[in-house]
Amino acid sequence: MRDDWEVLCHPGSVEAFAFERDQPEIRAELDGFVAECRDGMVLFDIGAHFGLFTLAALHWGGPAARSVAVDPSIAALHVFDENMRLAGAGTRVQRHYAAIGAEDGELLLLTGGAGSLHMMTAPETPRHDTVPVPLWTLDSLVQRSGLSPTHVKIDVEGEEDGVLRGGETVLRRDRPIVFLELHCGILRRSGREPLAVLARLQSYGYRVLEIAGKPILPADAAALDVARIVCRS
Repeated sequence: MRDDWEVLCHPGSVEAFAFERDQPEIRAELDGFVAECRDGMVLFDIGAHFGLFTLAALHWGGPAARSVAVDPSIAALHVFDENMRLAGAGTRVQRHYAAIGAEDGELLLLTGGAGSLHMMTAPETPRHDTVPVPLWTLDSLVQRSGLSPTHVKIDVEGEEDGVLRGGETVLRRDRPIVFLELHCGILRRSGREPLAVLARLQSYGYRVLEIAGKPILPADAAALDVARIVCRS
């Protein structure tokens, strides 16, 4: 994955991991995450998919690093589990099958299947082929896991505001570094305003926004199709 990091992984994740390694913008996001890893870090990996960011946290966070990984795709989690086994993660990783949003309950999602690397997304209009998935808040995930995050990665394909709404307590209290993949294009197409997501985060005290190590204004980030933002209080 990098000159100083080799990953042994399930064949199903090779394409996704190679994309993370080879696409400059995506690689910059991973590099920005690695730069923020600390000994003993506790990552809450929201939208963990095949587990690359969890693997990075365990590699650069030292033997005391922990990850609480959540994803709504059972197929992706099967690959995730094998990647954790190959990495010898053991009890350093908690893995949960759920979506994270504004309230505890249930969420109807669509699966993209193998062609979309088993990612799950919320339908823009009512569909008959959705799958019910457990829905938890970030705050309740903290209670379930018994851990408090130092780092939170959010990659939820347009449902970012729900994650922030349901994580107000932990974000205000613990002030973890937030790695936010803001899907501005998805939000705009569904009539939602990406700038409102950043305004909510700012209301929690997150005033410093960076992309690829450089400060960015909320309006400039919101104008992108996908904004991969490091957010600090």
